[in-house]
Amino acid sequence: MLIEPFDVWNTALKSKEGLFKLLVMPFGLTNSPTIFMIFMDKILRPFTNAFMVVYLDDILIFIHSLEKHLHHTRQVIKTLRQHKLCANLDKCTFSMTWVQYLGYIIDEQGVHVDLAKIQFV
Repeated sequence: MLIEPFDVWNTALKSKEGLFKLLVMPFGLTNSPTIFMIFMDKILRPFTNAFMVVYLDDILIFIHSLEKHLHHTRQVIKTLRQHKLCANLDKCTFSMTWVQYLGYIIDEQGVHVDLAKIQFV
């Protein structure tokens, strides 16, 4: 993920070879998940809550019509490509009628708490 040009100075590292400034966010930095979430929220904001939600690298596109679902999926993938991001197709599923997500079950009737998660309480 590219670092915004005005924030590059925040990444300056001094070594015996000189001063270095990072142009991309290396993984393993303390706040990199937060920065990544801010980045995803920023680029996908036009779609958020209209037909999609995003949490880190999980993107859920929800719509009742298969035709609209395919259209919105294309919009999201196009936006990811414009920002030099890609999806791992091995981890993607499309046209699901229900999904288990962050302790909830999302289906055609709405969002429900996953009962398996609350049995421990």
